[in-house]
Amino acid sequence: MSVAAVLRSNAIDIGPRAALHTLNRLGYGPRPADVRRVLARGLEKYVDDQLHPGPDAELDTRLRSLTTINYPISQVLSIYNADNRTIGPIVDEFQAAKLIRAAHGQNQLQEALVDFWFNHFNVYIADGFVRYSFMAYEREAIRPFALGRFRDLLGAVAAHPAMLFFLDNYTNRADVTQGGRVIPGINENYGRELLELHTVGVDAG
Repeated sequence: MSVAAVLRSNAIDIGPRAALHTLNRLGYGPRPADVRRVLARGLEKYVDDQLHPGPDAELDTRLRSLTTINYPISQVLSIYNADNRTIGPIVDEFQAAKLIRAAHGQNQLQEALVDFWFNHFNVYIADGFVRYSFMAYEREAIRPFALGRFRDLLGAVAAHPAMLFFLDNYTNRADVTQGGRVIPGINENYGRELLELHTVGVDAG
């Protein structure tokens, strides 16, 4: 039986404790008045809202001053090449946006899952090109797919420049012959990580 069916079949008022439990499990915990808001909306409707997130005008207003969080990779690189000290403030704005979304976002389940998948499909911020592309990586490869099909998320992650660089997939090429000796071009690092870490696990046979 689905959660929704269980909720429909339970005629008693489950009250604030269930609302508090829901807020803690689906997101980053309750803010003042959140328990009352969930109870007024109804638990089932609140859960459905979280599974189908809508626009969040208040959050958009809070994020408006963080202009760099929407910069494409090419723009970040251009700014960095002009002055390499600028990458620090760009990373700081990205981190600030994550905190603001966690603390103030209405779509709490989405934010929790974005953070979960960003950690699962992690890339190392200090690894060369990743430093300039991981902001776009979260925005383009993680965030749009966090509540969707795992296959779509996996495909977006695999094709993103940040992951291509981090797990060396960009070095893949055809074998070449030099001085009569064949130099293999296959780099299996991403394929191994895809199986061991991203999907079936190291002990999956």
